[in-house]
Amino acid sequence: MKTMKKILALSMMIICIFTMISCKDKNISWTEQVKATSFLNTEWGMSKEQTLEALGLTEDDIESYDYSNGYISDEEEIGRTYIVKNKMIVDNLECTVLLNFVYNLGDVYDLKSFEYRTIDLGLTSVKVLFDERDCYNVYDSFKDELGVSTREILKAYDGDGYMSNEIQLFNLRNQDIKREYMAMLEDTTNYSKDEDHLDDVLFSFSIVRATDENELPLGSRQMVEYNGLGLAVLNNLNK
Repeated sequence: MKTMKKILALSMMIICIFTMISCKDKNISWTEQVKATSFLNTEWGMSKEQTLEALGLTEDDIESYDYSNGYISDEEEIGRTYIVKNKMIVDNLECTVLLNFVYNLGDVYDLKSFEYRTIDLGLTSVKVLFDERDCYNVYDSFKDELGVSTREILKAYDGDGYMSNEIQLFNLRNQDIKREYMAMLEDTTNYSKDEDHLDDVLFSFSIVRATDENELPLGSRQMVEYNGLGLAVLNNLNK
């Protein structure tokens, strides 16, 4: 009888271990693996509801934001953007936060089938806007997020701000991430192996200053931008 109980207990323990392992595998965070940055407590690919919960916000705290009414950019914004109505404190600085969500994979890639449009990418980028006149205040607050040495940052400075090294497929040491991303392209898109997708950016981080040629949203003087579109794709495919 005791032997039977031991066998049952051992069986239950094994089942629990396998359950924990399988659950963990389904919730892999590529963000952590490539040592990228997430905005506060969020993760790339979170739904709007999950993002609000992670930031301690509710639907009443945000509203839709239309870039055409206050932002000049060469790049078309993808998805839907929400502005957090009240100022937030990020890295000890008061700021306005814009959250961008992409609801359809088809808005980013040329898909094989219409059915893939139902893949919801969720949170893909965040813009943090500051009225700070002194650009060094913002730089000092976010230099850790830039992820490269001060010497490299100053060398890359172009007058408009600073950009970290972009995390790209071709310079990733983790082969699993490359395979996962390329498999996604082959399974869901009209991707051809003759094409070179290895320069796709998984994540980038930048600090932008307002200049005569570069008008930032809402009259802000500086903008910190997190862009995790590629990581949002991978994180969603591993749910």
